[in-house]
Amino acid sequence: MEGHTTSKVELNISCNDLVNLDILSKSDPMVVVYEKGSDNRWTEYGRTEMIKDDLNPKFVKSFMFDYHFEEIQDLRFEVYDIDSKSSDLSKHSYIGEMNCRLSDILVSRSKTMTKSLFHPNHSAGSRGTITIQAEEVAELNYSCNLQFFGRNLDKKDFFGKSDPFLVISRSTESGKFIVVHKTEVIKKTLDPDWRLFNTTVQKLCNGDLVRPLLIECFDWNKSGSHDFIGSFTTSLRDLTENEGAQYELINKKKKAKKKKYENSGVIVVRTAVLIKEYSFLDYLVGGCEMNLIVAIDFTASNGNPQNSNSLHYNNPHQPNEYVRAITSVGEILCNYDSDLLFPVYGFGAKIPPNYQVSHCFPLNNNPQYPEVEGLQGILNAYLQTLNSVTLYGPTLFAEIVNLAAEFAGQHNDQENQEYTILLIITDGVITDMDATIDAIVRANDLPLSIVIVGVGNENFDRMEFLDADDEPLRSSWGEVAKRDIVQFVPFRKFSGNMQRLAAETLQEIPDQLVSYMKSRGIVPNEVEVGIEIQTVSTTYTTHTEPMPAGGNPNQPVVQPDNIPQHNTNNQYVPGGNANTGFPQPTDNNYPPQHGSNDAYLPQGIGYPQHVEPQGRGYPQHGEPQGRGYPQHGEPQGRGYPQHVEPQGRGYPQHGEPQGRGYPQNATTQGYPQQGVPQHSSNDGYPPQGRGYNQYGT
Repeated sequence: MEGHTTSKVELNISCNDLVNLDILSKSDPMVVVYEKGSDNRWTEYGRTEMIKDDLNPKFVKSFMFDYHFEEIQDLRFEVYDIDSKSSDLSKHSYIGEMNCRLSDILVSRSKTMTKSLFHPNHSAGSRGTITIQAEEVAELNYSCNLQFFGRNLDKKDFFGKSDPFLVISRSTESGKFIVVHKTEVIKKTLDPDWRLFNTTVQKLCNGDLVRPLLIECFDWNKSGSHDFIGSFTTSLRDLTENEGAQYELINKKKKAKKKKYENSGVIVVRTAVLIKEYSFLDYLVGGCEMNLIVAIDFTASNGNPQNSNSLHYNNPHQPNEYVRAITSVGEILCNYDSDLLFPVYGFGAKIPPNYQVSHCFPLNNNPQYPEVEGLQGILNAYLQTLNSVTLYGPTLFAEIVNLAAEFAGQHNDQENQEYTILLIITDGVITDMDATIDAIVRANDLPLSIVIVGVGNENFDRMEFLDADDEPLRSSWGEVAKRDIVQFVPFRKFSGNMQRLAAETLQEIPDQLVSYMKSRGIVPNEVEVGIEIQTVSTTYTTHTEPMPAGGNPNQPVVQPDNIPQHNTNNQYVPGGNANTGFPQPTDNNYPPQHGSNDAYLPQGIGYPQHVEPQGRGYPQHGEPQGRGYPQHGEPQGRGYPQHVEPQGRGYPQHGEPQGRGYPQNATTQGYPQQGVPQHSSNDGYPPQGRGYNQYGT
């Protein structure tokens, strides 16, 4: 029986005096956290970011754990010097590890534990130390948008100006500070303008709006030894109530030496806004529907299905890896799809009647209606297809990703919320990597997540690149993906535990859905918004040039309705009244309403520019027929008109996919071999005008 959660705790990690394993520079450390399960097996829990050229790293990435008083919770922290972009730890230099129990950390003084790193081949204390600091988490479903700019910073570089960046740290219960955010570095300037960033209130101040925040400014150096410019202390409440205020950067050492010292520059708060955050569950309760599309690899590298060594071999006594992967993931996703109808495709096979190679064909041989019913329908279609196609190749993903994007692009608005998951099961590394990356970046603005399960013993290192956990994908035209929408999981890593496979495969979906909805200003239906705003008038005394997009000094400050406040004795008092220090709300204009000018209706990505949402995607003229098909003509895949062609996502206007991406004159062969959209000067790429300001919000 699983123990009840006593509380949720956050672990922050830092290291000191790490051994230097690089010859020409310092080590680039990263920490991998493991948790021991009830089966006594160690499972990777997560990884920190890599910090370049630093033997005393303070990691921003923290880890949340449910603390169970009645259970033993064993943890392991392994430190590596990162040598490449590979996710395979064997390709990096092992520095050392520390093992402990969660309870050991919590009972340590100030909930902080420091231990030497252990390495079996080196003496104790020679590899450096690791410090784990724990803090109980205050649950608070708000985030904040923050943006700063600096003026007249101290010049630190001999041959040029400074390269400034900010480090924000929060005070802990023990009075120590832990790093919670670092801005980007802006090169060669004394007047930096940093990008707008969003972080949770829990991360920033653990829900305590008056908790001290230390904001430090540094001059970046390639060596990793950054020069301190100055710092100041504030709080989140102070920032949100004084948007536009300026803070002096003070360097105490410099001040002690110079009698006429005033400051080392000023930092100005351009934006400080509290935002109500909705959860994945909020959207599900509000009626958001999940759509599953399945794509299965039928390339020859899987082996002859009649051979027992084939990955497609239909063993009556033991389901093959494809069946097990479909079942483990499908059993969960089926619960969130109300109609239980799933489009299922194959790729990489020669298909009847002419046995030409297709990289995107419906398994039920019906291009206009490629859906099957339920999980068993998916499995039946897969097994039947094995008997009718010839496995071939190569392994190409771009066409199936474009099709899923076409489908997802027509299925989401405030009233009718839908989110699509493309499940790709494959045995090999794709051969159209560049085209696939382009397709993923194009789909980045759509309600779509892509889950890739790799079966067999192939080396999937290149597939990990699509996961983009460490570095965002970049298209061939230079566009950087704003969201990470791909999750890759090697099947055999979890083949002994289908529950763990499903959990690993789907764990990023909730955050990906929420991040998409948030980017579009879509809130859950049938849930009160619970946010009120007030415009704060501010004066910038040190900034006279025009404000860039996103830097309006009159930006609304979102003040939560019932957010816990703290009085001077750090006790909670009811929020939203004159005693909290927050200004009083005056209107209810949040969230932004969707109209022709609100920038929340995406333009140029497959949505008609001047068509208001009609029910669940039905055309304006004509009542829904059956499942929403137009009155005139055969069904076009769940209600998409025959003669409406996608605009602005790189698809040519004539002859490309209609509605859900199914050609008007398609045969049972599915899709033409040359079906990957080509980019011309008129196709809208790189995408322009998606409603984002220059800061990507």
